[in-house]
Amino acid sequence: MATASMMIADPAKLHTGAQDTSICLGELETYLRTLAASQSGLQSAVQSPATGAAIQRSLSDAGTAGTKLANTLNDIVNALRTAGVKIDDQDLQGAAKVYEHAGGDGKVDTNF
Repeated sequence: MATASMMIADPAKLHTGAQDTSICLGELETYLRTLAASQSGLQSAVQSPATGAAIQRSLSDAGTAGTKLANTLNDIVNALRTAGVKIDDQDLQGAAKVYEHAGGDGKVDTNF
């Protein structure tokens, strides 16, 4: 069974997590743009058709994986921001009432 501290989230920590993840997302998007620019430069520089095709395929796969990761990070940022807005003192007070009614002391541990 989860403890009280595992079930309560600190809005400030959620906000910080969203900001940190958003920064990582921005860096990833920069790297993906750099990868795309490098891909076109390599295409004109490589003379061997087989090597050129292998490079393009690898870079395209990396770009696809990076874009998928960027979408996942964006979903995480949005979820953290939404949760950070919804969790407040009223939620903590409600949780305390539930714990008290369940036989606890009614205190919610937010130190995690």
